[in-house]
Amino acid sequence: MIITGLRGVGKTVLLGEFRALAEEHAWIVVELEASKNDDAGFRRVILSQLKSALLRLSPRARWTDAMHRAASVLTSFNASVDPSGAVQLGWDIEPAAGYADHADLGLDLTDVLVALGGVARGKNVGVVLLIDEIQFLNTLQLEALIQAIHRLVQRKPPVTMIGAGLPQIAELVGDAKSYAERPF
Repeated sequence: MIITGLRGVGKTVLLGEFRALAEEHAWIVVELEASKNDDAGFRRVILSQLKSALLRLSPRARWTDAMHRAASVLTSFNASVDPSGAVQLGWDIEPAAGYADHADLGLDLTDVLVALGGVARGKNVGVVLLIDEIQFLNTLQLEALIQAIHRLVQRKPPVTMIGAGLPQIAELVGDAKSYAERPF
């Protein structure tokens, strides 16, 4: 879902209400405010939030195979951000070969969210991404997010996204991916 409206009409307040509802139902909430980051900066921000979501799903000492796989996919996503190791996940997990290592933000983000969705399904819990100021994502970032959400809609894991932004986001989403009008 994408909420649009002019500044000051309550979009952020509404996202807060969605956060409260998700928390009431014991869902994992991933919140971020989009900014004019380059693609590596966007990866770092979303990586940090998704790592936190994974750890909230289960402490590392009780990880299942699906949790280890999701962590490996996150490691791959991180490795594609900065091969020199400047950005660290802070854990010693090997990357998942062939997942989130495509050097393509859309494919990589899709792999990460699908893996996280598998974990959430196994835990019988949902995950919601709440993204405020979504109009600040650049075209590549918006395309990647739409591509990942489109795949989630097809696979039906308990992962969803609610974005909020200024009215021009409706046109930007349609321009980014032609099929974006269906999921949103």
